[in-house]
Amino acid sequence: MKFITVDNSGYPLTIEIIGSLTPYECANTSATTGAFTKITAAYLPSGVTVIPSYLFRYCAKLAELNGMNSVTSIETYAFHTCAELELTSLPSGLTTIGSYAFTGCKKINPTIIKVSSVINGNSFQNCTGMTDLEKIQAGNIYSNAFSGCSGLGPKLKIKALQIGTSPTNTNNAFRNCTGLRAVWLDVSTIHAGSATYGPFYGCSNLTIYTPASEKPAGWGNYFNYLGTSSQANVVYNTTEAQFDALQIS
Repeated sequence: MKFITVDNSGYPLTIEIIGSLTPYECANTSATTGAFTKITAAYLPSGVTVIPSYLFRYCAKLAELNGMNSVTSIETYAFHTCAELELTSLPSGLTTIGSYAFTGCKKINPTIIKVSSVINGNSFQNCTGMTDLEKIQAGNIYSNAFSGCSGLGPKLKIKALQIGTSPTNTNNAFRNCTGLRAVWLDVSTIHAGSATYGPFYGCSNLTIYTPASEKPAGWGNYFNYLGTSSQANVVYNTTEAQFDALQIS
């Protein structure tokens, strides 16, 4: 690892990681304790494909990250609590995002998230600054993946094979995303087996739009459950283009 700039006490401010990445390489024990608490920018090795677990965990001042274009997998806790990290796009070739990978990253704000396999549980939990996200395309979206992302909305398109992990899964994939007003769902299976928590629990002002002509067989009974005695209105036979044309504030 190369320290490009340091402060007066020798703490690295800008770093370049040379060679292969290893888990915990730049992680701190907390947001204020550790050798890398002051880094504001990092450069990854050319051609890197995997961001390993815990790589930048608790790097609370890390704002700039270079060299992400070739990344296909972001592992668990990789950027956990990187509250200053600013990303306006994610790599286009992602296959998986690990659990808690971006939890608490309040300044990431992509317009599209495309993951061919799995967005794991809690991946983007409490990423409150995601105000520009328009579309999520994934194989599977697991529990609490976007819970607490209050900046989401007012519109969001979701294309996926599955939301949730099992018929009894309580889901919470988008729990308390209170800014959502309209969601377009092109999803094969939605596991929401609990009357307490469906994927949109706490999204109190939500309307669901879908191209389906009726509730698909793979959607659980509580796919539109928002809370006690509250369900989202569902508008069927809505094409993606028609949803794009909706004016919702």
